[in-house]
Amino acid sequence: MSHVAMSRVNDKLERWVLDRTRTPSRAEVVRRLETRVTAGADLGQLRGAALRETRDAFVRSGRREDAEQLAYEAHLALAATSLKRPFVSPELPGGTDRTTHACLSAALAAWVAEQVSRVPLMPASIARGVGSGMSAVVGLAKEVMDLGGSGFSRTDLAANWFGIRNAFREL
Repeated sequence: MSHVAMSRVNDKLERWVLDRTRTPSRAEVVRRLETRVTAGADLGQLRGAALRETRDAFVRSGRREDAEQLAYEAHLALAATSLKRPFVSPELPGGTDRTTHACLSAALAAWVAEQVSRVPLMPASIARGVGSGMSAVVGLAKEVMDLGGSGFSRTDLAANWFGIRNAFREL
């Protein structure tokens, strides 16, 4: 796949994240996270803040707290923050791109898990496994498609896996 086509895939994924964070409650969570980035928060601190801020938004709106929905919305806000105000994380050497890889992979894993969890009697562990697997496949496919552009990157894949592993922690 050409570098131009790969760029379109990245653009679509970024638009998917940013479009879903335009609602007032989600946009407020992103604004609060951006403030923390400006103050120098690292990825672990931002992840915890995203979960707390999202949980608080659920309470303010009277929404039922659902673990899969909470993970999805928190990681969606974190991914949008990494796109709007890129930051470097000490856990992921290699600059802001690696942090964005991790955040997008976590958001995708959490979204797929949230969708799968809607199947009646679906155990959360299965939904999370499917989400993790799908996110890993998308990350690998993006790197394979990138062979014609900037090249296959094991460090990008490692950042994807870091995000996927952390997508369901602390829930």
